[in-house]
Amino acid sequence: MFGSTMEKHYTLPLAEELAKQLEAAGFKVLLTRTNDTFVGLEDRPELANRQKADLFISLHFNIGPPEAKGVEVYCLTPA
Repeated sequence: MFGSTMEKHYTLPLAEELAKQLEAAGFKVLLTRTNDTFVGLEDRPELANRQKADLFISLHFNIGPPEAKGVEVYCLTPA
């Protein structure tokens, strides 16, 4: 959290919009969370692995101290 802004207030709506667009393009989408709950960083890829996901996307807004700012997207595909 930085000031009164929390990253989670932006990340979930972005993930939901991305999910809609991917589903419209024919992809099966599974979100690691669909409400205001915390899922640990190490638990997220484990969930994707259990579901045998072909693609894992992690969205981040980097809202925090002044040195952490900007959008990051991590994507891991099979080797």
